[in-house]
Amino acid sequence: MIHIAICDDEPIFLKSFQSKLEEKLKELKIDAIVKNYNNGREFLKEMSDFDAVFLDIDMPEISGMEIALSINQNHPVPILFLTAHDELVYSSIQFHPFRFIRKAYIDSELGEAVSALSEHIKVQFQNHSVDLHTSEGNVTLCIRNIVFAEIYGHWIKIHTTDGKVYECYGSLSAYEKQWEEFSFARTHKSYLVNCRYIYSIQKDTVILDSGEKILLSRNKAKTVREKFEVMMRSM
Repeated sequence: MIHIAICDDEPIFLKSFQSKLEEKLKELKIDAIVKNYNNGREFLKEMSDFDAVFLDIDMPEISGMEIALSINQNHPVPILFLTAHDELVYSSIQFHPFRFIRKAYIDSELGEAVSALSEHIKVQFQNHSVDLHTSEGNVTLCIRNIVFAEIYGHWIKIHTTDGKVYECYGSLSAYEKQWEEFSFARTHKSYLVNCRYIYSIQKDTVILDSGEKILLSRNKAKTVREKFEVMMRSM
């Protein structure tokens, strides 16, 4: 789930843009929550709640550039500048925006920007680290290096790309909930798999890149296939 903010002082444009953005997110099958702000100071109070912001450059009281400076210093996330003044694009480059969207060309520029933003956030998520309480002590792993997890008695075995296996006491359902946004899929009551490392999906088996075979339940096959297809498109 991606959390996106829109900050623009023009109410009519704000409502119209939110509608266009939500339509594009739905079209691209991106799971997101969008919240709008017509006041920059109100947005700054809540900016830590968001993964990205569409930000009007030219606003009264506090400008988009001032807001961008605060974002970069306190909560760095992708900034997509909105502008009706092309000449402001050059002066705003210093804030390292992710994209510029000209208000007169929203219909032609929004799709590419949203698609690129989604892929960028996925990559950032994949570089996320998780802390595990294992039988050998606390371990920090990059989420993208976890291939799959399986139930083994009362323990969860975490298999990683370097061939190591970490034993953790806990619930596979808890890990499923925590790692869902990182493209993990529950293939079976005993397995949770990182779709990045799926080579192919058979009738009742998932084949990993390593050649290892993982059980696939009939009632979970549709969801696993859908997540695998999304991952393949992003790669």
